[in-house]
Amino acid sequence: MPALPPDLQQEVVTFCRPIFLEPDHRLTRLQAVCGVWDGVYNLILNGSAQTVTTEVVRQLPTELLTHLVQSRQVELGGREAEIAALCQRIAQADLTLSTGNPTPFTVLYRHIIDKWSRPEYQVDRRFVQLTLLLDQGPDAPQRFVPDSQHNRYDALHTLLDDHPRERAFILLGAPGSGKTTLLRRLALELSWTALGDHTPERQTDETAPPAPPMIPFFVMLNSYRSADPDKPPPPPATWLAERWATSHPDLPPLSEVVQ
Repeated sequence: MPALPPDLQQEVVTFCRPIFLEPDHRLTRLQAVCGVWDGVYNLILNGSAQTVTTEVVRQLPTELLTHLVQSRQVELGGREAEIAALCQRIAQADLTLSTGNPTPFTVLYRHIIDKWSRPEYQVDRRFVQLTLLLDQGPDAPQRFVPDSQHNRYDALHTLLDDHPRERAFILLGAPGSGKTTLLRRLALELSWTALGDHTPERQTDETAPPAPPMIPFFVMLNSYRSADPDKPPPPPATWLAERWATSHPDLPPLSEVVQ
């Protein structure tokens, strides 16, 4: 079962969706691609074409997924280069996860990718658009004003890339609006980018790559409390450092990671 970067996952699903438009032909189309692979009979093929395609793309081994993409070549004559490029990106994603120096940081990135790529989190979808509000300070007549220099965003990583000098952002939204999903997706995207920087093609034999500027550390703040209910919680920095050390004992202390 390959894990794909979220944008690539959605692109492959969109490309393969026409294969599963006719429910009566889904199993036949898959059997033609999968051959003797027994896992085909464990796939859930009931539901909308979008749901079935998403399930299939998540479950097929990398080699069979590329065969599925290539199976559209007959009906899409003249798009061989596009199909080949998509298959190459799938293969590169698989290579990114399976190669590179096994450093503590690459272990962290792979763990994040494995966790947030699971179907129950659905971070391969975008749920909301984002408007950046600029803090004008407590004495300003209107403290938070929209950023007039940029349009609305549909991805947190794009917003962060546009504001590299800002050290902190607060993600606001109504309950259930998708804040946690956006943060999980950001962690997933940062991990894919970081792993790509650790592949052999990006490295020299003499020098290991530096840690990336942003390292995902996803913490639920509702767990911020004291171990003793009669005492106040520790300072936030201390609490975060303790959570980091517990979650990632093989990595440097948080004080060394955060600059």
